[in-house]
Amino acid sequence: MILPMVSVGGVIITDNMLYPEKYREDMKKYALHIQANQDVRTITSPIGNGEEITVKLR
Repeated sequence: MILPMVSVGGVIITDNMLYPEKYREDMKKYALHIQANQDVRTITSPIGNGEEITVKLR
C-alpha cells in the first residue's frame, strides 16, 4: 500500500526481518513479495534484528 506514495529513488526500511522468530514466516512472505516487484531493488541486512532496505527504481 505504501509503494505508490514513495518517490522514485525513495527508500523503505523494514525492521525486524529476522527476529523475533515468531514473525519470521510473515516477514519472509513480505520479503518474497517485495523482491518480486520489478520497480524496486531490495536486500536483507543482518544488522540488529534484520533490516530490509528497499529502493524504488521507477
